[in-house]
This record gives sequence, C-alpha cells and structure tokens, in this order.
Amino acid sequence: MLDCNLVSTPLDTSINLCLIMENEAPANPQEYASIVEGLTFGAYATRPDIACAVGQLSQFLNKPSTTHMHAAKHVLRYLQRTSTLRIMYRPPPLQLQG
Repeated sequence: MLDCNLVSTPLDTSINLCLIMENEAPANPQEYASIVEGLTFGAYATRPDIACAVGQLSQFLNKPSTTHMHAAKHVLRYLQRTSTLRIMYRPPPLQLQG
C-alpha cells in the first residue's frame, strides 16, 4: 500500500456496505479479518478517527465481499495519507493559584 492513491476520508460514503449479494465475488476471509483486526487495534489505541469505519467493516467478518475488501483498503489508504498528523497536548497557558 506504499504506492497507493491516497484518500481524504476514512470511508467512501458512496459505497453502501451490506451483506454479500449473489452476483458479488467473495473476498479472502482470512485476509479481510487480518486487515480489520489491525484497524481495530489502531482505532482504539491511537486513531479514533477511523473507529466508525472500522465498526462498519467489522460487521462483515463472517462473509466479506470484494466491496468490503475495497472499503477496508480505503481505510488503509486514508491512514497512509494521514500518517504524519499528530495530536499535540500542551500545558494550559494559565497558572492556577490557590
């Protein structure tokens, strides 16, 4: 995913994630579960901005389709784009006196 097309949102809103349709190709469940597992750790440990997308992707762990796999890779492309962003905590400007 190093040379992927970067995206600015964690999940593409034009794609409706639903159960696999009869005419859709299934995705590799082990690969999909591995990606979603890594994203879940990231969402709860350091990247709360992807938590909603990961929650939606985790609903399809039993029988993922290629659409679900594309959505999971979309989150990876978002993470690649935002890998340099940081949350900075600084001390407050006021000194409390008691």
